[in-house]
Amino acid sequence: METHDLLAHAAECERALHVATDAEHREMLQRLRSVWLGLTRADSLARDPKRQEEIAALRRLHNEMVAVQPTLH
Repeated sequence: METHDLLAHAAECERALHVATDAEHREMLQRLRSVWLGLTRADSLARDPKRQEEIAALRRLHNEMVAVQPTLH
């Protein structure tokens, strides 16, 4: 996974944080954003074929987390 893709995922998390209302959802988005940013610092790790399955799982989680719509209470 390229660095710009990792940064794009982190930015999506950041945008989702601005509309998230649930505390648990916000915490998960913050953690997920941190993981994406951490992978940019360990670029060789993100390119490791052994890690691609784990990164694919992160992408699935990411897609679920940023797709959640805010709820009004």
